[in-house]
Amino acid sequence: MEDADDDQLSTRYAAAKYAFLLPRIEMQEEEEGEEGEEGENEEHPDLVPADRQPRPPCPLSETAVGHERELQGRWDGGVRAAVAVGLVAEGGYLHRPKPRILARFENQLFCGRFSEDGDVFVSACQDRHIRIYDAAGPSFRLLRDVGARDVGWSILDTDISPDRRHLLYSSWSDFIHLVDISDDAAQDGHHEALDLKPRAHRFCVFSLQYSHDGSEVLAGSSDQSLYIYDLHRRERTLCIDAHSDDINSVSWADETSHILFSASDDCLCKVWDRRALKGGKPVGVLVGHLEGITHVSSKRDGRYLITNSKDQSIKLWDLRSMRQESRGQERSATFDYRYGDQYVSPTQRKIFEGKLVHANDCSINTYRAMMAQVFQTLVRCYFSPAAGTGQRYIISGSHDGAAVIYDLLSAEPVARLQAHKRVVRDVAWHPHQPRIVTTSWDGTLREWVATPDVTPMLLE
Repeated sequence: MEDADDDQLSTRYAAAKYAFLLPRIEMQEEEEGEEGEEGENEEHPDLVPADRQPRPPCPLSETAVGHERELQGRWDGGVRAAVAVGLVAEGGYLHRPKPRILARFENQLFCGRFSEDGDVFVSACQDRHIRIYDAAGPSFRLLRDVGARDVGWSILDTDISPDRRHLLYSSWSDFIHLVDISDDAAQDGHHEALDLKPRAHRFCVFSLQYSHDGSEVLAGSSDQSLYIYDLHRRERTLCIDAHSDDINSVSWADETSHILFSASDDCLCKVWDRRALKGGKPVGVLVGHLEGITHVSSKRDGRYLITNSKDQSIKLWDLRSMRQESRGQERSATFDYRYGDQYVSPTQRKIFEGKLVHANDCSINTYRAMMAQVFQTLVRCYFSPAAGTGQRYIISGSHDGAAVIYDLLSAEPVARLQAHKRVVRDVAWHPHQPRIVTTSWDGTLREWVATPDVTPMLLE
């Protein structure tokens, strides 16, 4: 083969960097490395130095090249490190340096999210109360204070139905709870316990999510199982022994509710197709994290998703690059984040710093820089909304009390919203307005609002 000239090399680099924008060939099988190249050593055969990590081949395309030139011109305008929340290209709206405190509590806050239309905000606290706010106006107004029932330790996840008439929440319990929060319901709501009929004696749903039409609930649990509950029939319709460790997060892939994702402490994110569940096997596995996965979030296009992990990285995935399930893909998580970063081995430190990576990593981008830290609790990450930002950014909470925003394509951090005194467990980006709400263990909800008259705050 003839050597490539400079133009060809430039084209190949651009196509590789933005390959997830392009059509990809069929799902790839696991490839065995050459003898002596599998890993760092015999103790960690799936680890390789970052500069030896194999990357999948990518097709060339003038579209990718053109897109890279467009991005290069956009970011060379002097705003690359500005606190930009996705509106840099359209008016230069920037976040003010100091957020507004929306609410303050004596206990830790675990969850905070907007409804699909952005008019309602739901917050869950360790004091066993779920507070529902009117977020349609410039300030939050408390609409309803729901006292949760059958709570073990804390409320761990919540979701609001698409029609905003019902609320779901979970905890250490055999049940997930459904609350009627419609206008004509009582202030505390009508509570109904939905029995998942778990096999374990001690059971917790760490993550739950309504389907797009509000008829089903997807849940991931401590018994390593994936559940689907039919709200019309009031019964569990699916239970899959899905992972070898806790399932920390679940997500539907798109509005069809056919494809779903599960992310676990076994370091794997699995892809399931409800139309092909014969034998209880996933249709694919996303391999690349080296510690337990704390959160999975879908782009809702049936193709892309992101995961946050205790290996201190966020990864972007394309379903067209997923692997076939095979033995030995799961890893036993070695980092116990309940003790923070006090007991980190030299190998773990190299993993956290990105010096050691998975030999068979099939992700298409990694966001690291030790900016968004996962040294406590199940820290969450999300795509920015389609309206206003075009889902151009990724936002994540962090152990050090910050929310960090990354550019989706360059993987560079572009903003760091620092105000909390303890871990930011959840972040919520308004679906239509330049507003971000951070939920922290310091007991505060804080709102970051874009304004057109603020000097850019650079990311150092």
